[in-house]
Amino acid sequence: MSQRSVCYLGAFDPAATRNRVIRAGLEARGWKVSMAPLPTGLNLRQSLPVLWRTMRREARACDALIVAEYNQALAPLAVGLGRLLGKPVLVDYIVGLYESRVVDSNVRERRWRSRAYRALDAWNLATASGVFTDTNCHKAAFLEQIGAPARRLTVVPVGVGPEWLAAIPPVEKEPDEPLLVQFYGNFNPFHGTEVILRALSWLNTDERFRFEMIGRGPRHAAAIERAHLLGIQRLDFIEPPALPDLIAMVARADICLGVFARRTKTDYVVPHRILECLALGKPLITAESAAIREYFAPGEDLITVPPSNPGDLARMIRRLAEEPALRERLAMTGARTVRRHYTPEQAVAPLIALLERVTG
Repeated sequence: MSQRSVCYLGAFDPAATRNRVIRAGLEARGWKVSMAPLPTGLNLRQSLPVLWRTMRREARACDALIVAEYNQALAPLAVGLGRLLGKPVLVDYIVGLYESRVVDSNVRERRWRSRAYRALDAWNLATASGVFTDTNCHKAAFLEQIGAPARRLTVVPVGVGPEWLAAIPPVEKEPDEPLLVQFYGNFNPFHGTEVILRALSWLNTDERFRFEMIGRGPRHAAAIERAHLLGIQRLDFIEPPALPDLIAMVARADICLGVFARRTKTDYVVPHRILECLALGKPLITAESAAIREYFAPGEDLITVPPSNPGDLARMIRRLAEEPALRERLAMTGARTVRRHYTPEQAVAPLIALLERVTG
């Protein structure tokens, strides 16, 4: 039997975590994966001829095509062209148009635009050969947001990249060295960096800790200004490093922080970096949510606190400092859960079942 193959297409970053995890998982399970990123910044009229040429070239050698995440506006063109070429087209719906342009942005779009985003999401979910998202909670959210047929959505969980699963030598610490409390991410609104900073300000007089915030994004400048106004000591803001350096930095952490904003998105997504920290055996605190409960056992794999609650976050950081046995237990069980259920090979199992169904 010849090797099965898929092609990823759209204006996307092949190095993005979602794409790297799915590619690694498919290849580990014997599928060939080709990447055909389109130029960024094209409008739909400009995209059509480029997409057609790309799909005609790739369709000759693959069994199915996958429209990468964040390409929902391109998906109807890809689905239509796929039908002309006789190839199934799947769409990664890790985020929807209505969700990103209206729900996440907190911007009041004109009514006709909101309806258009809903209609396009519903069209994609109804016409693509297969559509997949990241959690059952997200699947339910799509039904609530756009009235889409959620039963057609396959859940392909976020996994952890193979680089994070490699053996990392333990980091030796001096007995009197402060515990490193660390956040890394792209400072998106739902990360709740303002909640983290408020909690850190309440730990200012506790010299058992030092803090790091790694990354850059929409709330980065505001976070630096807020930290200055709060007078937070022993806090370093660090520019986003290359992946190997980031892994080495997280390996130094004693306590890792997840997301904390009280936003709709917080309840139905599990950021990749939560799995990455756990894969390295780091005790982690994040906001309680339905999605977290779907993936993990709070209190066993990680610690949860109410969203947008800096007081509870500060208290939990102190508790972890006072209970090294709890830190050790969380590190062990969290890492074990990730390695049992969320490696690339395990994460793509539902996607492979979907691909086999649509390719016959």
